[in-house]
Amino acid sequence: MPDATGPVLIAFTAEEGGPDAERLQLLAGLLVAPGPAAASPPRP
Repeated sequence: MPDATGPVLIAFTAEEGGPDAERLQLLAGLLVAPGPAAASPPRP
């Protein structure tokens, strides 16, 4: 799957809402965020 499609699909999925919507939005933000933030794994 192209990288350009991945974040877009995640964003649209999050738009629908649901228990994972917030996590998907955060993940989408990390995927599209440039710099070290995109390379750093999320902290618990």
